[in-house]
Amino acid sequence: AQVPAGADGLSLSGGEPLQQAAAIVPLLEAARARGLSTLAFSGYTREEIQALPSGLEVLAHLDVLIDGRYVAAERLATGLRGSANQRILLLTERYSLADVEATPTGEIRISPTGEVVLTGVDPLKLKTLRKA
Repeated sequence: AQVPAGADGLSLSGGEPLQQAAAIVPLLEAARARGLSTLAFSGYTREEIQALPSGLEVLAHLDVLIDGRYVAAERLATGLRGSANQRILLLTERYSLADVEATPTGEIRISPTGEVVLTGVDPLKLKTLRKA
């Protein structure tokens, strides 16, 4: 697979990427071989991931894990965590907590054909942009 120009990392998010732990190991290995950073969002905790088949292999190839189930009552409007119960776990020294917390909650990309793609952790803010 080709890596888009300017890409510096690979993020895995839901559904639930760890339900396919064995299948994502080669993807993470390929990302690392290209010098890309790796981050995963999971509803599982690190401890639950460690107990999964291939879970330890996945963790060995991640720089950052944001773990824990999303709890709507604890919703956050900033950072990469969706809710206050989720943890940011730095699994390598590639990033600091300040680096991760400074990551924008969303991204807007406009293709050469005018297609607009909205992605991110805070869909409520992105939905507001869609209506504008």
